[in-house]
Amino acid sequence: MSQEGGDSDAETAVPPVPVMHDGSLASFMPNLCETLPVYVQGSTTKTQASNNIGVASDGEMRHFIDRQFLSEAPGGAELLLSLVIPRPDCRALWGTKRPGDVREHVAGMLSQPLRVSVRPSDDTRAGARTGTSIRVVDIDLTDVLVVEGLPVPLHISVKALAWGDGANHDLIALAHTQGGRFKMEAFPERFQAHPFWHPKPNVVFMGSMHALGLDGMDALSDLLMEAKLLGDVMCARGCGGCGA
Repeated sequence: MSQEGGDSDAETAVPPVPVMHDGSLASFMPNLCETLPVYVQGSTTKTQASNNIGVASDGEMRHFIDRQFLSEAPGGAELLLSLVIPRPDCRALWGTKRPGDVREHVAGMLSQPLRVSVRPSDDTRAGARTGTSIRVVDIDLTDVLVVEGLPVPLHISVKALAWGDGANHDLIALAHTQGGRFKMEAFPERFQAHPFWHPKPNVVFMGSMHALGLDGMDALSDLLMEAKLLGDVMCARGCGGCGA
């Protein structure tokens, strides 16, 4: 039904941008040891993705993808035409080191799953290093937030992937054996200009899973949250298990 005096030609086939209401911030808290080697939407180009493996204080259960990166991925432009309001509602991203109160804008949430394959580039080398074979892990990521100007192409919340077939173990093994180190040079050049990388992330390492074990990491979680709230550091982290 058109409004009185309205122009019927004003309608457009392009879905409107979701109206973002006030809500909590999404949280970017990556594992600072290792990345995951991923292929997005059937692409043949490998991309390194950040993840939250072993990040004790991270309760974020959503995944993040950079808007421009998605637009260049196979089928990405179509996915961007059907964004919905995030669940839970949010409009900005915390943890990326923007100065002051500036945050990355959350454009919306994908209404369809994002297809991601995490696989070793050399199965023989992966098996030799772990003593077991590591399978390809194909994931249909749901609850994916599209972010304007993410510091990385893709961030995967491994904690949100509750599988019973051992796939989580395979993801951790892939990060340890095939993923790159979490550093600026691991990502395409345009991401390297993001403030997150300049200077290097202001991080206080308060412990590691390798040294503390699972029980120790759980006990450390409250201390990490307190450090963030005090504002003494930008990010307080527990390392995910590289032992460094």
